[in-house]
Amino acid sequence: MNELVATEEKLVSVPVHDSDVDGLLRLYQSGAVSTPLGKLRMINMPTEQGRARLAARMRKLSASLKEHDRKQIALHITAMLKSYRNAIRPNESARDVVATYLQELGRIGDEPAIPTWAVVLACNAIRRGDAPGIRHDFPPSTVQLRVLAKGYLDPWLTEVASISRVLDGEKFEPEQSVAERQRIGGLLADLGERLKARLNAERAEASARMSERAGEAMGRRLAEIQREWGSDPVPTIAGIPVSRELAQRIRRECDATRDAAAEYAIRNS
Repeated sequence: MNELVATEEKLVSVPVHDSDVDGLLRLYQSGAVSTPLGKLRMINMPTEQGRARLAARMRKLSASLKEHDRKQIALHITAMLKSYRNAIRPNESARDVVATYLQELGRIGDEPAIPTWAVVLACNAIRRGDAPGIRHDFPPSTVQLRVLAKGYLDPWLTEVASISRVLDGEKFEPEQSVAERQRIGGLLADLGERLKARLNAERAEASARMSERAGEAMGRRLAEIQREWGSDPVPTIAGIPVSRELAQRIRRECDATRDAAAEYAIRNS
């Protein structure tokens, strides 16, 4: 049997770039350094929201990279082979040829199987005639198809690795030399002195403004007292002018005290 039978192919989900995740990775990796063991040490640590966003993205990509539907892959391999005039030799079975491709696209040792969508992209590129390194007059070998399909995984594998490093990273605490610590200590001390001087100046300025306002208020009050007395002399107590109302109150209290004293003297005489 050497006939390739046309079959119905389903749409497959292909990963797409996420600009938000790309921005987060650039932010968190900016200025980061790697330890000798490859652990990422970051200046900009992920926020709780950013960490959740990256974790969700990694789960989605990881699931996409593990998806391997042999039936769909077989359908697309069959369609790809049909684009060649003599893809199946007279002594070959189409089923066996497709099965050989399936076997080579599956798991090999520790290397996982090629995802369905990557095989679909590779087969479509071959059918369009724009697959690099693939001849137009002879079908690709199983190795060529696997290598071509694996090439579509590279950016997503890189993104998963980057996300994993960020999520497993730690805060970057730069080590400082004695001279650097002394320099920073001097800068902080100088800053403290300048802030202290500025605070004192602001306090002095505030005190001066308060004194000025108090003087202005006193001047206005003295003017009011002067107007109350008119042409009469303004009485003072310890050199401080008093209002007419206060003078009258004091006089009444003095009179009351004098009367009480006289009454007391009469009773006890």
